Amino acid sequence: MIKQLGPLIRHSCFAFESAHNYFKELAGKQNFKNLAKSLAERCQLKECGNFADVNEAARTHPLFASEKNFGPLSMATENARKTMRTKFDAFGLLPGIKLQHLYKVAWVICHWTKFKRGGITICNVDEEGALPVFGEIHQIWILNDYVYFEYMPLETLYFSERFQAYHVKYVADVDTKLCSYESLVDYNVFHSHEDNEGELYVPVKYDIVDLMEQHMEGKNPLKF
Repeated sequence: MIKQLGPLIRHSCFAFESAHNYFKELAGKQNFKNLAKSLAERCQLKECGNFADVNEAARTHPLFASEKNFGPLSMATENARKTMRTKFDAFGLLPGIKLQHLYKVAWVICHWTKFKRGGITICNVDEEGALPVFGEIHQIWILNDYVYFEYMPLETLYFSERFQAYHVKYVADVDTKLCSYESLVDYNVFHSHEDNEGELYVPVKYDIVDLMEQHMEGKNPLKF
């Protein structure tokens, strides 16, 4: 399995077992005439109880209450806002909008995934080579509660069957690029690793070929 799929920690069932533990503890306290029905009803009541506020607003539900959490914020200077306005224009983002409330942040948690400077994301797809375009996060910007990543693009060379990872390298003399959180191909954070020869690899947690194909067709199933 390690040879075919990579490190087993990337296929861990601990999170699912933790969620299942609720039902295992509850099972001994129910009648056994229709155990599946009893557990389903108790789970539904529990979810309804967590959602029973006066306004029934989705943001108060545990699934969405922590949709975004920000680290320490610092407001961008006037020069930084001018520079970022030029960069936003270069990538066709927020045309004509003044960046009066632009902040930079060291880290941000979006839907329980933590993004921080130095992390690697899949920002785009190279349609010609059908390879992911990885970017190392250089800076994180917050504008009107929207998240934008300023990243340093990496050149993807090929997929290594040996390491189950993409072979990448840094590109010299390249400017940082900009993308929004919503435009990411995948919403995971990746990390690069060097082999014994100093070559750089980015392991992925699962096969992303289908995900890239659907992204190129504008049908990314992860979009919400």
